[in-house]
Amino acid sequence: MIKAEFSRREDGRLRLQIEGHAGFSGEGNDIVCAAVSGIFYSLCGYLSNFCSEGTSLDRLSSGCADVSCGQDGEEAMKLACIGIWQISLTYPGYVEVENNAWSWKMNPCRA
Repeated sequence: MIKAEFSRREDGRLRLQIEGHAGFSGEGNDIVCAAVSGIFYSLCGYLSNFCSEGTSLDRLSSGCADVSCGQDGEEAMKLACIGIWQISLTYPGYVEVENNAWSWKMNPCRA
């Protein structure tokens, strides 16, 4: 299972930690892992290109990722949180999201 946690560091910076593998399919063919990875890489690219305030990629390896940013990356972090959460709704048991950064309630997007 992939576990994604959004939180705030003691210095106020936002943080996303992702650990684990979905286990939906075999290595290299797992669409759930690919979806979460795509959101993570998009987030990192956005933070690297458009945010200057304390962005750091602290860890990135197979099944483990950790990125943090300042307030100028908050909207991008919210988007990543909602995106990963939407994946968890579509693939329950493969992705879990813990939101400790914001108090708002996420509403699902349903077609």
